[in-house]
Amino acid sequence: MVGVVSKATRAQKDARVFEQYFSDDPRFDFHGLVAYGNYGAAFRVKYSDPKTKTFRQFLIKKAFPSEEAAEALTREKHYLKRLRGAMHIVQMIDIPDNPLDQRRRDLPEIREEWIIMEWLEHGTIGDFVTKAISAGLERLPNRLLWRFFLCLIRGCIAMAWPPNRDDGMVEIEKIQGTTPSKLAHNDIHCENVLLAEPHSLDSEHALCPILKLIDFGGAGEWSWANGSASAVQSNIWEIGMIMITLIRLRTPQSVGNVGGRYFQMVDGGPQIETDAKEILPLYGEGAPCPELDPLLGRLVCACLATNHVNRPTLEELSTTVIDAVRTRGADFYGNHIAERDDIIPSLWRQIVNYAY
Repeated sequence: MVGVVSKATRAQKDARVFEQYFSDDPRFDFHGLVAYGNYGAAFRVKYSDPKTKTFRQFLIKKAFPSEEAAEALTREKHYLKRLRGAMHIVQMIDIPDNPLDQRRRDLPEIREEWIIMEWLEHGTIGDFVTKAISAGLERLPNRLLWRFFLCLIRGCIAMAWPPNRDDGMVEIEKIQGTTPSKLAHNDIHCENVLLAEPHSLDSEHALCPILKLIDFGGAGEWSWANGSASAVQSNIWEIGMIMITLIRLRTPQSVGNVGGRYFQMVDGGPQIETDAKEILPLYGEGAPCPELDPLLGRLVCACLATNHVNRPTLEELSTTVIDAVRTRGADFYGNHIAERDDIIPSLWRQIVNYAY
């Protein structure tokens, strides 16, 4: 395994090699190292299309020279190929006449695994929450939370029914009438959800960025033992924790499946044990988030139900959340200024652009 001290050195060495590969081609501008971790490093490159005179940026992710790192990136490449065409999953991209595909005798050979992905310019949910706190925000608007929730649900739908497209088209994920896959991400947290620029013609993202899941190096498929959570139920629990962070604008103190708190999905309904203690009680004396839409709070509590059988299905979640996004306008929230159509887009952009 690459040592702790040598990770930075290795990443910088890889950066110098990549820069050499791209420097001879005027279509590319190598921007350098973005980040590195246990298994590899990521680099940003700008590509200018000579035909259309347009440009785009992309990310190169390269494995460090270890068996574990190679396996993780190979696994990620496999699942990202299956998830091609899913709007809420980071997309692999193809570069015409990619310099990395060329054999150069004058340059070191790139022996390790690498993949090229779209550049997501607005950072992670973790960055977003940190900036929101630094900017003095105490909460996010309900209508922004609903839309973030729907993005995360769409990402789960993509994993349940991977589109596996090869035509370059990217579409919003929809429930399919077939048995969902057994694909579990296994590592959905605030640093593995990124914000992307929204599509102006897409009604679901007219007010908000697109959230995309990244890092499928730990993903897997397996037959779940009787009595254990399915892949879908596991993914739903993990996005529930993301929502807790967005609602409270802080990382939950405990992320274990430990229960100990209860909620009712409907008034007078059965008490359901949940791991959503950070937002309970949902209303009344002692409620930590009194301005949170109770339905949104209940759905998040349900996603985090301690017993997986009490978690909602993707069909139930998507139906309810799509309806809320479409029908709960600013007037539903008493025309509170934070919930207005003209305020929400400027708010999230102020957050992602906040310098602290």
